[in-house]
Amino acid sequence: MATINDVAKLAGVSKSTVSHVFNNTKFTSDGVKRRVLAAAKELNYKSNYYAKTLATNQSQVIGIQLDSPTGSLDMFQQKVINSILKICTEKEYYLLLMPNFSERHDYFPIDGLILMNPKIQDTQAVETPHIWLGRPSQAIIDTSYYVDNDNQAMMKQLTQLLLTKVKTGILFINAADDMTVSQDREKGFREALTDDTNYYHINYNRQISQAAFAYEVLNNMWPTHNLDTIIVDNDVMAQGVYKFATENQLNIPADLAVIAISESLEASEFFSPTLSCVDLKEAQLGETIATNLIHLINDVKIPKQATITTDIKIKDSLR
Repeated sequence: MATINDVAKLAGVSKSTVSHVFNNTKFTSDGVKRRVLAAAKELNYKSNYYAKTLATNQSQVIGIQLDSPTGSLDMFQQKVINSILKICTEKEYYLLLMPNFSERHDYFPIDGLILMNPKIQDTQAVETPHIWLGRPSQAIIDTSYYVDNDNQAMMKQLTQLLLTKVKTGILFINAADDMTVSQDREKGFREALTDDTNYYHINYNRQISQAAFAYEVLNNMWPTHNLDTIIVDNDVMAQGVYKFATENQLNIPADLAVIAISESLEASEFFSPTLSCVDLKEAQLGETIATNLIHLINDVKIPKQATITTDIKIKDSLR
């Protein structure tokens, strides 16, 4: 196997010049570059990634730490990560997906870290340059960078819009109560309520699937609670709502109006009637967080918080 010394000898340059050409660490004339690259091609030379990492103290790797109870990615995460990958490709960074196993302490040579799904109990400082996707906990928010939607304002606007059409009562099936996004959306929901609003708020229980949870909530509440409008965390939950409505011969939206915050399935048009949802701009979230993290790695100043706007997409499931 050819070595860097072999390339240097064939190209008639020093070993350090070959290193500069491959790592782009020092200006080298076009003629020298062509000789080095031609020699490398002739010798079928492959640079050693790990040696390069040690030499430059940079891995060109960005890590994404995931907290996925199922071990798989939902559509929201997939869309965000696709956009992160797009920026990494443009900027010549590798992307490493890192399951968040608390019992593991493996070291990976990453230059920066994206942390997803922040929880209220996430209070430990992270030494690696990092950015949160979502608002970090209050304990570390002053020292953290993050990219997020304004979930509180979005939820207030959405609830105020729905209240103009509520006949009897409104139900919000939120994300799990240990998520910071759940806190923000609940605040926005309650801010929009008036004194005479008949409302209910329930957090998702991770012990069962989201669709089954929404179905069971309605099954238990419908006989004794006056409600006709429901907000669910995502369109997976909306499947449970639609199933309940079908089995109980309820008309959507006349008897039960429905909107999902996250269109995780990208399948709103396949619901009948078509499902209203909130566009969280996942692509913009992913591109912004990747760009900001690469700036942070390279000591370029970035804002502590970047906020991505949302759009409410009204379709046939709302009155």
